Amino acid sequence: MKLYAADLISRATVSSARVLITLSAAAIAVERYDLNTVQWEFAGRSIQPEHFREIAIVVLLYSAVSLCVHWYADYVSYTKWFKEAKVGVDDLLSLGEHEDTLADLVGRITLLRKSLEETAI
Repeated sequence: MKLYAADLISRATVSSARVLITLSAAAIAVERYDLNTVQWEFAGRSIQPEHFREIAIVVLLYSAVSLCVHWYADYVSYTKWFKEAKVGVDDLLSLGEHEDTLADLVGRITLLRKSLEETAI
């Protein structure tokens, strides 16, 4: 989802939400239609119905935690990091004072030009 050409929700958040919905629907279908009455064979091992419930709960909890982590990362990045369009001055790697982006860009280009002139000599 985009707002003013900026992503509001990252791909990781969308995909983790999709995984959680799909796994939840599958677990509900298995329980609702009683598809878990016989043991399942998986990777050469048999899984008992009561073990399936435990495994399903763990996988669903992991997917829910994954969604929460991705959502929180989106929240932090879009509300805290991208709040201001300002960059440092005085040096290409400066972390000091801030000023407007356009003025800083002009300063950086001037600094880059001086650096190139000094190295060309």
